[in-house]
Parts: sequence; C-alpha cells; structure tokens
Amino acid sequence: MVSNSHEDKPDDGQEFQASEKFSLFQKELQRSRKKGYKLFGVNMTPETIAIAMVYFVQGILGLSRLAVSFFLKDNLHLDPAEVSGV
Repeated sequence: MVSNSHEDKPDDGQEFQASEKFSLFQKELQRSRKKGYKLFGVNMTPETIAIAMVYFVQGILGLSRLAVSFFLKDNLHLDPAEVSGV
C-alpha cells in the first residue's frame, strides 16, 4: 500500500494545538506538585502520609484482634473472664 506522506503528518495548526495542550498540562502538573495533594481536605506531606499509614496498620491489627476474640467466644465457648485468663 502506498501512503501519501502529506496525509500522515498533521498540519501546523494541529501540531501547535497538541504542543500547546501538552505545555498547559505540564504547567498544571507543576502547580499541583507545588500545592501538594489533598485527601479529605488535608495536605498530604510525607509526615501526614506516615501518620495515616500508622493509623491504617493499627486499624488492621484491631480487626485481627477482634477476629481472635470472636473465635475464642464462638468456637471454644469461652467466657470473657476465661479469655482474660488465657
């Protein structure tokens, strides 16, 4: 198949629009990096990310402790006083 090289290239107007959109995207990306990301209205700095990770891990550990408590209560038929002795 023979293709016309003129049809494969966009004209100068389309090329300018694409590069203009890319530069606008780059500027917006730089602005968002300077401002930082927000999650629930809180700026996500490295410190707040570390704090959020600690809270997440503590929540997961709490769920696993809850599962153990229900296992002891339901499957082993232990009372809370007996569980505290274990």
